[in-house]
Amino acid sequence: GLYASLQHAAAAAAAAGNPWLSFCAPEHVLRQVRPPYSYSALIAMAIQNSPEQRLTLSQIYQHISENFPFYSCNKAGWQNSIRHNLSLNDCFQKVPRNDNDPGKGNYWTLDPHCEKMFDNGNFRRKRKRKSENNASSRETTLLFRNESH
Repeated sequence: GLYASLQHAAAAAAAAGNPWLSFCAPEHVLRQVRPPYSYSALIAMAIQNSPEQRLTLSQIYQHISENFPFYSCNKAGWQNSIRHNLSLNDCFQKVPRNDNDPGKGNYWTLDPHCEKMFDNGNFRRKRKRKSENNASSRETTLLFRNESH
């Protein structure tokens, strides 16, 4: 596939002594390509993939960094956007820790009304239709507003 082709090209370039082409190793390419998901979708994916359907802020960061190499660099910018989305998006609910659960920070969960936005693993950005004026429109607005930060 594409990954194998890139790997082969990078190895050939390195063997030929061309440092510019060898920079195009797959890891570097993946780090440069932004995934087609909104910050809200990235957060929702992280929460839904957790065993208890809840994560702390640092666990959300960790899930995103480990699953999307693009976000393993430039942490300050995207992490600020994650915090912004968690606080302003009504689809994400803050849940305090229990007394018998030591550690730092609250947990974040996904509002049950927003879960169906991600049925069948559809996490891609949704475009809002102008004629749309039903219940799912409110959910789309809740989940995908404030994405410009």
